[in-house]
Amino acid sequence: MSDSGYSCCGGKACCGASIDAGLDRRDFIKTAAAGGFSLAALFDAQAAAASPEDLSTWNTTLRDRGRTRIYSGKELEHIAMPMGGIGAGHA
Repeated sequence: MSDSGYSCCGGKACCGASIDAGLDRRDFIKTAAAGGFSLAALFDAQAAAASPEDLSTWNTTLRDRGRTRIYSGKELEHIAMPMGGIGAGHA
């Protein structure tokens, strides 16, 4: 217990502060899920609205070769190759 008489992180808020946001965990999850589903529906509607010609053009540009990049000098100090999974770092 701290000098103020509250046990630190033992109640609703750390060190006795009373914070009531009015939104508990369940309500937050419900709200976040509803927002996620709304965004997914929006993106589906946009994809359905695309014409076949637009999709064909976009698909062709995916296979176009980009320009060659040549790094030299100080630029070489900041090139890294991701290896491994999440949290594995760079080599």
